[in-house]
Formats: sequence, structure tokens, C-alpha cells
Amino acid sequence: MKSDASVLVLALLAFTIFSPARGLAESEDFLPPAAESDALHRYALRPKSELSKIIYLMDRVRNTNLMVIYNGNTYDSQTAVEYARQYIAKHYKKEKAASWVKIHAYRSNLDGPVITIKNPGGKQKVAREILLEELETLNRLRPDV
Repeated sequence: MKSDASVLVLALLAFTIFSPARGLAESEDFLPPAAESDALHRYALRPKSELSKIIYLMDRVRNTNLMVIYNGNTYDSQTAVEYARQYIAKHYKKEKAASWVKIHAYRSNLDGPVITIKNPGGKQKVAREILLEELETLNRLRPDV
């Protein structure tokens, strides 16, 4: 069973929401377009790896006004990112970024509530879906890994 810190960390990754397939109007409810983000610029400067993709996801949400809802508790993006970094440093084993998100960014534990992200307007989305869409966007924008 995952600890609260581990789930919070993974939920933080779920903040990243932009998906061109859904269109810009919906994505603006959460994050600006990925192509215009500082996170994409920082990603381009790092060595390419699956871990770099996970770090990119955290960079996308670090200084946002989004909230992560994990196990009934609500966390601001900066707090969630700090927990996520600690969890990843301890538990990441060179998995593919998409596999990591599928396993660690869905529920607080095997039978716990689904991890969601909430924007300032109160709209919520499932963290895992958001992260997987953001990874697809990253792979289209920077297909170097």
C-alpha cells in the first residue's frame, strides 16, 4: 500500500493538463499550452530520459494555482510537487514515464479514491488522464526520447 506522501507526489504529476486533441479552450482552464511553457524549455536542456519526462510534468504544475485532491485532502501545487520529488527520489526505478503514471497517479492506494486535480473555477479532472495526455503532447513536441 502506498503512503500518503507517495500518492500526493504522483498526484502532483497529474496537474499537467494541456492536450491539443481536446483543444486550447479547455486546456486554458488548467495550464497554458505546453509549447509556450518554461517546463518545455527546461526539458530541452536536460539529458533525455524517462525521468526527465516525469520532472517535466512536475515543472508544468509547480507554480500553478491548481489543487491536487488526494485521499480526501486538498494540496496546493507547490506542496504536491515537493512531496512528489521526495517520493520519486526514493521509489523511481527507471520505468517508462507512462507506466509510472498509470501505476502511481490513479488512486491513493489499491482501493482508495481516484486522485483528481481541481482548477480555481472548481472543475476537476482525473490526474492519471491529465498526465498521460501531457506525456503525449510532450512526445509530439519533443520526440527525442
